[in-house]
Amino acid sequence: MFDDQIFTGVPEAGSEDRRRLIDFCLSNKSRVLSAIPWVAAEIADQAGFEVLFEVLRHHGGMTCYVPHDIRRCRSKFGLEIPEKLHDRFIVLSDSNGCINVPSAWGVFLAIRRVAICMALEKGQPNKDIARSFGVTDRFLRSLRSQRREAQAQPMV
Repeated sequence: MFDDQIFTGVPEAGSEDRRRLIDFCLSNKSRVLSAIPWVAAEIADQAGFEVLFEVLRHHGGMTCYVPHDIRRCRSKFGLEIPEKLHDRFIVLSDSNGCINVPSAWGVFLAIRRVAICMALEKGQPNKDIARSFGVTDRFLRSLRSQRREAQAQPMV
């Protein structure tokens, strides 16, 4: 069974729930990175999940200009952004030099969905999963159906 407390909402910075959420993300890193939006995945992969959650807390849901000067970029985001991450932002930004930072809630829901899928894979009863994650049985049936359809799709 998963620690259902960490999936009740976006945990506060410095809290025990935040530490447990980060531990979950680290122990399931490849699954989490593939489930979250590219900007969030780049930040988490290059700078870590703690930095990701801080960026989301301050800039989530915003379109942010990425200065080409790394010092200005670090000052703007208020974090020690690694040079490699800055380079990725420059390369992947839009024609105006901006990136769309996803909302903290959207990223949290994607991480929560990873945990729900893992619970389904372990064969946990829908009733237990629904109670732990606050989802409906209908949502779980839909998720199972989507997963079956995805597995049935031939590789191109």
